Amino acid sequence: MAQKPQSLVCPSCGAPLKVKEDQTRVECQYCHATVELPQDEQPPILISPPTIEYHYAQPRRRLAWIFIPVLLLVAGAFALPFILIASDTTRTTTPGVSINSIVNARLLPDANQVLGITYNSDETRRPALLDFDQSNPLLWQAEPLGEESYKARFLVVAEQVVVAMDTRLAAFKRTDGSLLWETSLSDQIPVGCDTCLQVAEGRLFALTQIGTLHAYDLASGQQVWNAGLATTPRDLYLFNNSPAVVDEVDGLPTILVFDPASGQRLQGIAPTCPNYTFDNDPQEFGLYDSLWPAADNGFFYVAYGFWEPGCLEKWDAVTGQRVYQALLPEDVTRNDLLHLDTEEAIYFSPASSGQTWLLETGSGETRQLTDEEDYQTRPVAAQGEVVVIEARRTRGSARYELWGVDAGSGERLWQFIPQAEDSFDNTASSIVDADGLFAVHATEGKLVLLQAFDDPARITLEKLDFQNGVSQGQVSYAVNETSIFSLAVIGWREDQVWLDSDGILVLDLSSAKVLYSWP
Repeated sequence: MAQKPQSLVCPSCGAPLKVKEDQTRVECQYCHATVELPQDEQPPILISPPTIEYHYAQPRRRLAWIFIPVLLLVAGAFALPFILIASDTTRTTTPGVSINSIVNARLLPDANQVLGITYNSDETRRPALLDFDQSNPLLWQAEPLGEESYKARFLVVAEQVVVAMDTRLAAFKRTDGSLLWETSLSDQIPVGCDTCLQVAEGRLFALTQIGTLHAYDLASGQQVWNAGLATTPRDLYLFNNSPAVVDEVDGLPTILVFDPASGQRLQGIAPTCPNYTFDNDPQEFGLYDSLWPAADNGFFYVAYGFWEPGCLEKWDAVTGQRVYQALLPEDVTRNDLLHLDTEEAIYFSPASSGQTWLLETGSGETRQLTDEEDYQTRPVAAQGEVVVIEARRTRGSARYELWGVDAGSGERLWQFIPQAEDSFDNTASSIVDADGLFAVHATEGKLVLLQAFDDPARITLEKLDFQNGVSQGQVSYAVNETSIFSLAVIGWREDQVWLDSDGILVLDLSSAKVLYSWP
């Protein structure tokens, strides 16, 4: 028998084959394919395809990679691939590569599915879709992301996952990640714009950095129309299923509403507010003033004004008519508003202010609920006549407080001081230390307080009565962490909280028992 060549590679995965003398067949140690060895100088022959098993590894806690996901999340990063791994099964990865952790995870609203980026044993980050109604949650993985994956944006629509990465736009089948269509954008999606992909009326709308609004057919990916803008708006809105942006028209900031089918401009709205300082110079709505859609779809709110007073207004996006105008102190309306919207009212606080206001959505009447000089306030939950306000003390030793406030009178009904000394960033994973972090969520009649601590590493859950702030007691989950403890709240269900702590952890709100854990 001729001696075997010393350097042979697997025809399935390309890995080197370990060959013993007089072997005629060998199994690849990486992909487990069975290979017929040559008797001459011909290459090896694959006679049995590989059986690929996905192995879940324990997280490798390394400081260097924990801070990278934090930076990516601050930029609002979520990314998906454009080249998928081809296989008989979608639960595959590179042979010999295992999952260490998952970051940038997001709970999808219509299923027990999580979209995120896995960190793997070969130092790569791969987008993945997990389904926790399956015995093996991993539905599919994709090729590693590049250095600028933080620029990617995605949108999940029914059975499609739509992805914008650099100038590429693609749609994938949600069930298995197969490519449905791919096309090109005029430029990348603006960094940090989480609203710059929108879907309505069978159209996919994309706003790019160069200032172009594209409309594509969602089913085929064919471009239907595009509109060149004078600026690059910071947000893309949907009003009554029509795309809208804030742009300059003849040098005047204007809210533009487009027909979703044709791209024809339906409305050009330029709000103005009275100016009692300079009577003949009304205050104009600016490119970066506060604007947000109303709960009743075809309406929106704007808040603006540099001089006294400022204006908070409700507009009809279909008719282009103002519904009402409320006059407020200029130090309220000239700041970005932290707002909480309900059907009956909008609760709002100017950034870095101890003021909290209420606007009745039906009448447009406003009233001030809090004015605390030594606090920064933010409305976080409301039920009935009670609004819960997160208050950060800015004078003396820093701490957070939760206030239950009567929405009619502004009377403080109760106060609760969390053990944790800081609140979770709503958009990013946070490093948990001994001081702790907290988050709140409203359920029927209760306010759920989640707190996380490191020393010892644990997550606590506590339900407070919405009306009086009385606690029902605290339950705790011990976190098995040996070094840095990072955590993100990625979603809430009525009786569950979904967390990302390198892997996915789902806890029951009443007992803190683990419902799902992955890997």
